[in-house]
Amino acid sequence: MSAFTDSPAGNRREFLRQTSVMIQTVNRLTVLTAALTLGGLGVHKFLLGARREGLIYLALVWTGIPVLCGVMDFVALLMQPAIGRGLGGRRLIKRHIADMDVVERGTWYRMLASALLMALLAVGYALGLGKV
Repeated sequence: MSAFTDSPAGNRREFLRQTSVMIQTVNRLTVLTAALTLGGLGVHKFLLGARREGLIYLALVWTGIPVLCGVMDFVALLMQPAIGRGLGGRRLIKRHIADMDVVERGTWYRMLASALLMALLAVGYALGLGKV
C-alpha cells in the first residue's frame, strides 16, 4: 500500500510534506523587543540562534559596547525581510544549527564601531570637552 493518496493533488502534497526542509523561525516582534531592551546581554542573538555572538555580547557586557551594538542590531533587524503577515505573524529565520558558532562580519563591524565611539567619548571626556 502506498503512502500517497490516489488524487494527484494528494500525491503532490504528501511528497512535499515528506521532502520539505524545516526552517526554524522566531517571532520578529520578540527579537526586536529583545534587541532594544536586552541587546546589551545578547538575548536577541540567542533567540536568532547565533550562540557564539551571544556569548561575545555577554563577555563584553561590562564595557558597554554590546549596548550600542544592540541598538545597531535593532536597526539592522528592522530592515531585514520577514516571513508572514500581520504584526504577530511576522517571523525571522533562525540560523542553521551548523552556523550557530559562526560570527558574522557585520557583528565584528558593529563591535568595532561601538568600541571606537566609546573610545572617542572617553577621550573627549578626558580632555574636558564634556564640561560646559
